Parts: sequence; C-alpha cells; structure tokens
Amino acid sequence: LNEKKEGINKQEEILERIVPELLKKINSIKEKQKVEVFYGFNGLKTAHQKEIDRYSSKETLRILGIMGREKYPKSIYNYYINNLYSKRISSKVKIKKILDDEARKFKKDHEKEAQIKFLPYVSPVAIITIGDLTIIDIITENPIIIAIESREIAESFIQQFNLLWKTAKP
Repeated sequence: LNEKKEGINKQEEILERIVPELLKKINSIKEKQKVEVFYGFNGLKTAHQKEIDRYSSKETLRILGIMGREKYPKSIYNYYINNLYSKRISSKVKIKKILDDEARKFKKDHEKEAQIKFLPYVSPVAIITIGDLTIIDIITENPIIIAIESREIAESFIQQFNLLWKTAKP
C-alpha cells in the first residue's frame, strides 16, 4: 500500500510540473484576437489607421464592396481619396479591389496601381483585409466600423475574396 502511495505521489509531482508547462504552451499557440467597434467619422479614421500601420510592399490590401462615389457621404469619400489612397501609393502596398459595377465610372478615382474588378451588387458594407487585420466598414452618414485583429479571421475573409475575385469581371 505504501508503494502505491509513493507511486501516486510521484505521478502527482510529475503532473504538477508538466501541466503548467503544457498549459503555457497551449496558451501561447492560441492566437490572441482583438475586436473593436468604432463609430462616426473619427472612428472611421481611427480604424483605418490600423490599416495604414500595416502597409508595406510585402503586404496585399484586399477591399471588397466599394460603391459608386454618389453613394458615399462626401466627407468619407474625400477622406478615402485624399488620405488613404496617397498613403497606399507611397507605401507600395499591393492593392486588389472588387467594386460595385456602378462604381466602374469612378475607376479613375482609385489608385492607378490597384488591380480592380467588378461585381453586379451594391452594398454599404466594405470588407478590408491586410495582414492579420479585417475591417468591416458599414458606410452611412454615421458609419460603424468593426476592426478584427486575427490572422485566422483575416485568412477566412481572404479566401472569400479570392473566390469572388475569380468570378468578378475586369
């Protein structure tokens, strides 16, 4: 009986040493995810600063769901054209966009370096991915922006984008 107790005690000691190390490894493998919701024009700028911070010539920026100019509040459209676009160009980030067919007439407003395709739908929602970041823009007079920092989530949206890219028209 004493031998069994000693054996059990030794096993407990080993487990007490191993379990915390295993938990540490498991927790380090799990991706940290961060979700933030932003409101209004200032929120839009704050969320898109996260996008800008990820610009590099090694990254690809993917944008799905851009509407025609007339569907955007003027301040938001001007922010995109006058602020984001110049930063994208100077950073040399690769850009792929899928626009609403109606936005075709405003193609000249977009970065000339961007690869652009079109789909026949209109939505006030745009999904932007770069690196581990996904931004969901809900564009109205008072926009709502959801920023998700997660490689896994971004990869999922990139897969969807790539499928749509194959069916979109140049």
